[in-house]
Amino acid sequence: MGAKIYATFPYDWNTARIFHEFLCGQWILRRCIPKKAIFHGDASFEQQAKDSLLYKESGKLEIKNGPVLDAHRQFEYRLVDDQIHILYADGPESGTVLHELSFYPVPASNVKLSARHVHICGHDKYDLTFLILDNNYFNSCYNIRGPEKNYRIITYYNRKIRVS
Repeated sequence: MGAKIYATFPYDWNTARIFHEFLCGQWILRRCIPKKAIFHGDASFEQQAKDSLLYKESGKLEIKNGPVLDAHRQFEYRLVDDQIHILYADGPESGTVLHELSFYPVPASNVKLSARHVHICGHDKYDLTFLILDNNYFNSCYNIRGPEKNYRIITYYNRKIRVS
């Protein structure tokens, strides 16, 4: 299933389904962990089942004053009623829900749709915000807080446009 590009963003659609269909395809990503690291790479959302996408990313992680490492990860994005659930797709947590996102329009803003969810892991809080800015661009931001943690991870996604 290819990505659908809209002349204007269709606010009247079910927002979770817009996001679900919007994601399909190939993306270029850049992730910034201020004062710690930068990640450059590619991401894809591939249809796995009617209401399931497999998210894969791979690229180079440049650690400040450290090595450049190959890095990759994957998650499952599952449409559940009017939400997108993000699940671990591998490792010991495979199949466990990490986030439950409900999307809503943001009128009078450059943001088309937004969603937010907080995941608690032990004493740490992972506050995730997704922002769809237009048909070919979105970002996510994690604010991570805990006894030993206090940082932000911002990821920028640009759709790969095929030139024929």
